[in-house]
Amino acid sequence: MNTFSISEVISSAWTDVKKNLLTYAAIVLVLYIISLVIGAVAGVVPFFLLIVQVLMTPLIATAYAKMALAGISGKVIRWEELVDFKFFVPMLIAVYLTALLVFLGFVLLIVPGVILALGLVFTQLIVIDKNLDGIAAMKESWRITKGHKVQILLLLLALILVNLLGLVAFVVGLLVSIPVSQFAMAHAYRKISMLSGAPMPQSLNAPSPRI
Repeated sequence: MNTFSISEVISSAWTDVKKNLLTYAAIVLVLYIISLVIGAVAGVVPFFLLIVQVLMTPLIATAYAKMALAGISGKVIRWEELVDFKFFVPMLIAVYLTALLVFLGFVLLIVPGVILALGLVFTQLIVIDKNLDGIAAMKESWRITKGHKVQILLLLLALILVNLLGLVAFVVGLLVSIPVSQFAMAHAYRKISMLSGAPMPQSLNAPSPRI
């Protein structure tokens, strides 16, 4: 079956990232610092951490998705565009329902969890790109990844290697490898989306497109 090229999406991702490397590195650094602060507070007020994590995870996921989708389209995301509460509820559902299904899949002898993880891997990008609610985005991700799961798995393994190299490069390399990984997944999503045919209709209650 026709699918995307791993080397091509990673190469395209690097080309996009290096055009505005400092901006993307700064975004990753800020998001990391936020996570670090939350972790520090957790040692003092564990319950506070739970609440903040539930609230912050969808917002961070939205920021990464918007950064990647804008970047592969030749646009540079503005800082004020990273936080978008209009996507909070659909992203909240997308993040936690996907995580729950994947967890249950892993409980069922691991393989179902891997299949679910690969099939739902583009859910967060679809929430932003197609303005769908969380469940509709999950269905769309499952639809477009049919026949591509092995290639997606190979891409994820390649990106793990990329991030390990970033980690070895005095950790600072992660400020480059993380954006490259996000952009590579966005490029793969675009390619698979085009190959899959007509997209699912947008949700009637979804906001107008904003990247």
